Amino acid sequence: MKHRYVILKKSFIILGLIWISITTNLCAETINHFLCGWEPWEPYIFENDSKQLTGLDVELVQAIVKQMKFTIEFKQLPWKRHLHMVENGKIHIATSASKSSEREQYAFFSNPYRTETAVMFVRKGESKSFPLTSLDQITTSNFNIGVANEYYYGETYQELMKNPKFASHVQSVQNDALNLKKLLKNRIDGFLADAVAGVSMIRKEGASALVEKHPMIIYSDNIHVMFSKKLLSQEVVTLFNQSLTAIKQNGVYDQIMNKYLKLD
Repeated sequence: MKHRYVILKKSFIILGLIWISITTNLCAETINHFLCGWEPWEPYIFENDSKQLTGLDVELVQAIVKQMKFTIEFKQLPWKRHLHMVENGKIHIATSASKSSEREQYAFFSNPYRTETAVMFVRKGESKSFPLTSLDQITTSNFNIGVANEYYYGETYQELMKNPKFASHVQSVQNDALNLKKLLKNRIDGFLADAVAGVSMIRKEGASALVEKHPMIIYSDNIHVMFSKKLLSQEVVTLFNQSLTAIKQNGVYDQIMNKYLKLD
């Protein structure tokens, strides 16, 4: 009797696990609404003067979701909590995400929907005066660069900062706007910034005619949307990727990108 009870108990457990798996997949495949976290990061995601959520990532993801015939709702969250909620199946998606093996344990990743690139800004017309092709060349030059506190500029920069000779050419301030002011006062020769955020800030400060991007790329990586494996299926991710391709083909993608990337 005891042996029979154990067999029956195991059978019920197995049937229960199968039922959970089936219902989870059904829920994932029938979902047509996303809940997505956000925190302020202009121009990718922010509230405008009318308190409406907008920005490059917001507009791109909204366009893709519309193409999918889904709906989306945004909830303001700190990034760490946002990731935790994706992992634990309490929120569907996260935007602006870099892919890592750790995150792939609990999330699917879309195809890249944009590239995150750090560049160097210099005074208008001075790129040719500084024919730099890599950051390490700054070590033996008279070129001084500005950076923002605790911003990530890639592994190469991180390694170079361990060299006191390179670090002596680096001046750190609180934000990109302060670096712009230092550049225009000739206190630095250039400053590093996210390409899109830098352009947005320069435009906001009315300095577009005074500044240009140097051709040297500091750091670049693909950016994806993350999908909670506990809430969504790979089929949903496939539909998202197909819709991303569709807005690239119909011109909507370029229209949104140009709105935020063009420096004029």
